[in-house]
Amino acid sequence: MSTTRFRPHYAVPPGAILEEWLQERGVSREELVLRLRRSVRTTNGMLQGRVALRQPTAVALARITGIESPFWTNAERRFRRRAARLRLVP
Repeated sequence: MSTTRFRPHYAVPPGAILEEWLQERGVSREELVLRLRRSVRTTNGMLQGRVALRQPTAVALARITGIESPFWTNAERRFRRRAARLRLVP
């Protein structure tokens, strides 16, 4: 039996997951900015995957969302790894 590893041809930033969480709960980006205590630019960059989600932000997100901080840091790590791999694909 051969095993094939799943290697998606896309990378989902943790901000996309957070964006979905916000929409489901009716929380605006402005409210997120206030709760995170980050700038609009930093928050928008994180949501779009341009700004890396660091541990202090993961802790703040855990407080805001109820989703533990390792989820956010692992999602960031997977996103960065996949994005780097995809840049190497011809």
